[in-house]
Amino acid sequence: METHMIERRVRCVTCKKQVCIPMKIEEYITFCTKRSEMSIQDILPDVDPALREMFLSGICPECFAKIKEFEEEEEDE
Repeated sequence: METHMIERRVRCVTCKKQVCIPMKIEEYITFCTKRSEMSIQDILPDVDPALREMFLSGICPECFAKIKEFEEEEEDE
């Protein structure tokens, strides 16, 4: 059986960059209908964790890495 893919576009709330997140159509349907009932890891197991984060926080992987780096520097001081 052929797997059909879609791309969901999400805009980063920090840098405003638009990121395309590929996912299986079945995952997208589950995401739209059950995201309040299931964890994002269970809904989108094949999507990179950094991209899944965009659905939770709205922050792209690059901005998330910068924030994490900044927080680690703050902890070191």
